[in-house]
Amino acid sequence: MQKLISILLTIFVATHISAQTLHTILVANEKETYREKDRAEDVTQMDNLFKDVANCISYQYNSVKKSDEYFSPQEINKEINNLNTGQNDIIVFYYSGHGKHPKEDKSKWPTLEFNAGDKDDYPFTEIVKSLDEKAKNAKLILCIADCCNDFYNLKGNHPNSDQELQKNKRDIYIKNIQNLFIGFSGKKTIIISAASKGQLSWSSTSGPYYGSFFRGYFQESIYKLASDNNSPDWYSIMNLAIKQTESNFSKKQTPQYEVHYWADGKDYKDIYKTSEIARKTLDRIKFNPKEEKYYEELNEYLYWIEEYYNKTKDCKVGKDLLYIIDYVFSKGKIQKDYERNQKYHNLKYDIKKNCQ
Repeated sequence: MQKLISILLTIFVATHISAQTLHTILVANEKETYREKDRAEDVTQMDNLFKDVANCISYQYNSVKKSDEYFSPQEINKEINNLNTGQNDIIVFYYSGHGKHPKEDKSKWPTLEFNAGDKDDYPFTEIVKSLDEKAKNAKLILCIADCCNDFYNLKGNHPNSDQELQKNKRDIYIKNIQNLFIGFSGKKTIIISAASKGQLSWSSTSGPYYGSFFRGYFQESIYKLASDNNSPDWYSIMNLAIKQTESNFSKKQTPQYEVHYWADGKDYKDIYKTSEIARKTLDRIKFNPKEEKYYEELNEYLYWIEEYYNKTKDCKVGKDLLYIIDYVFSKGKIQKDYERNQKYHNLKYDIKKNCQ
């Protein structure tokens, strides 16, 4: 009996240790006068969102909150350095506070402000870089700067980010959340800011709704699209959040984002945009024979898209790849190369079988 208990305990401990974890670092200036309620609501809502995500994907949940006297770049660095990331863990960094864009900064991302002066400014790109370096074995790193990127005015209504949106379709929601957060090979880093360069990000500081407008739309987009049968990706979620945020303001606030897919040490930055450009390049060639000079450019796109599809089996990219291959075959560009010819015949078969 004692031996059995010992074996069961060993199995339990081993399972517990090997379980993946979703880590959140939630940073907000909740002590700022007149901003206590909306900043606290941002943190609460994001904490609830990712706690539920962890439940959907059967991950443990580890949340760290930095506010009041712990609201500083030093505390952020401390938490990043203390991260103990297991294989395929998920890291979420969320900041709700002031931000700006120094004129000399050529990047499109904001600088986070931790006091009235410049002493404790922290460029968002440095946080992303630190997380990428620290959590090399993470499955997904999601970084959100919910702050200004400059200055504007506001008129608008607060979104409804109630989780009731997905309650009646819970099974579909769980499946789509699993695909979003862990249903891919390799690793993804997603970078988001609530406003583009030269813009202000807005929050509601009075009831009945409190908190960041963008944060509400971001949550609403996840709840709405993940409760649908159409298997949303980060592009469709962010595009909906952007559309809703833009439609709510008299002065423009446009959230921005980038998706980096990492495989074998390579960064396939915004592969969907590359795929879209490839299709447009192909159309240019098809409808104007004089544009054959763009064939080499198309060939380069074909290489990257093919490599990405082979690693991910992503049908959104696969369909563009099929479109390009069909054209390349029709022009007799690769028939004479038997090895390459056979490779693309096999690839076409795989795409059709996988993406019906």
